[in-house]
Amino acid sequence: MAPADLLLAIGLVCVVVAVGMNIVTAARLSGGKAMSKERRIRSAVLTVSIAVVGLVCMVAWFVQS
Repeated sequence: MAPADLLLAIGLVCVVVAVGMNIVTAARLSGGKAMSKERRIRSAVLTVSIAVVGLVCMVAWFVQS
């Protein structure tokens, strides 16, 4: 696998994981399961961080190709 393809693969996996985490968190909150404010913030920061890594990898892939 070429480095450019690896960047694209990592980027796509990160974005899919971030979207999945967002869906799971939303389902927990809408299901009435209580989450502390600190845990919600931690979850949001982690989700955004993973999404940013994915987007950076995809932009790097786009620049290389």
